[in-house]
Parts: sequence; C-alpha cells; structure tokens
Amino acid sequence: MKKLGSTSGFSLIELLIVTSVAVILMMAAAPSFTQILDNRQLESAANRLATQFKQTRLEAIRRNQKLYIHNLGMASPTKNTWCVLVTANTTAPTSCAHEQVISGLHGDAFSRLSISNSKVRFSVDPVRAITGSGTAYVLTSPGMGAGVSVEVKISSKSRVRVCSVGQVVGFEECGP
Repeated sequence: MKKLGSTSGFSLIELLIVTSVAVILMMAAAPSFTQILDNRQLESAANRLATQFKQTRLEAIRRNQKLYIHNLGMASPTKNTWCVLVTANTTAPTSCAHEQVISGLHGDAFSRLSISNSKVRFSVDPVRAITGSGTAYVLTSPGMGAGVSVEVKISSKSRVRVCSVGQVVGFEECGP
C-alpha cells in the first residue's frame, strides 16, 4: 500500500543542481571542441590544397596544355574571401564565383581559417609537369599562437609537402 505524502521523482532543487553541473562541464569542454574543429579544418584544407595541385599537374599532362593556378584574396591572411582556381587562361578571374574554371577551392568551406600566398598566379608546364618556381600556402586558425601555422609547400620541381611551423597536432615540423 502506498503511503500518503510520499512521491517519486526528482525535486526542483535536484534538477537545478544537475542542470548547473552539466552546463559547467559543457562550458569547460567548449574550447577543446573548438580546437578540435579548427584542427580538422586545417587538416582538410591543407590536404585539399595538396590534392588540388596534384590533380592540376595530371590535368595539364592530360590536356597537354599549360594550366594556371590563381590565388584570389590572399594578399594578406584572410578568412572566407579567398579561393584557389585552376584555369587555362593567364588572365585572373575577377571573383571566386568565376564560371570558366577547371577546379577550385573556396574559403567558404573553411570559415575559421586564414590563408595567404605571396603569388597571385603560377603555372604548371604540361611537358615536365612542374611549376618552375616554388610557393607556399600558409594556413592559420584563431587558436594558434604567433608564428605557428600549417604550410602547403610546392617546390620548384612540383613536390608537395604539408607541414607545420611551430607545433601543430597532427602535422610534422617543416624544419629548415
């Protein structure tokens, strides 16, 4: 038989305490989630840049035509407004929404990353499949300290290397 006055369940105070503890734990974990997301975006962007360049080399050979890689919006490290476009024209596209591109990588997919490259354009020779001059894309995220970055280096002989300056989890050091 059930006693009068006894109830089952949780009191309002117990629910408030449990909710407060859960909120405190989530707030403590939020910065690490942000860092994990930034690292995933860095890894994805670096790998996609490297892959895009390798595919451009193969496409230049397949077409037997010089292809041009245009770096738009990279004069200084920027977010969201950059793109890397591959075209058969020496003339740079006017925007990232250009229609006559062979392939492209847009900063919209990597909202928290900044990227820079000193070259506005470089080409890939179809005969030797090389650029003839090296370049490097420098990627950073908001949580990185000064002087820390991930680089996608393309040598003059078109070798591609992804590495880090400073210690970035998941990337080997660039070294000298």
